[in-house]
Amino acid sequence: MGKNESMGARRKEAKRSRRRVAKGLAAAVVEYLISDSYFYAPLIDPMPANPSPPDDKIRSPPPNPKGINSY
Repeated sequence: MGKNESMGARRKEAKRSRRRVAKGLAAAVVEYLISDSYFYAPLIDPMPANPSPPDDKIRSPPPNPKGINSY
């Protein structure tokens, strides 16, 4: 036994609070999503209340050229 060792109980280092870590992680994720808003905009921004229906031209298939049979 050396002179520098204490005779008392050893103390463990205090653990970090899980809430503090989770709060920091959540804040970091939100900040990342906001910074890259072009890619993640549908996740952050609410959807419009009345989305406009797509045009009928998009739904209909293109006409078949003459002489080509469709299967």
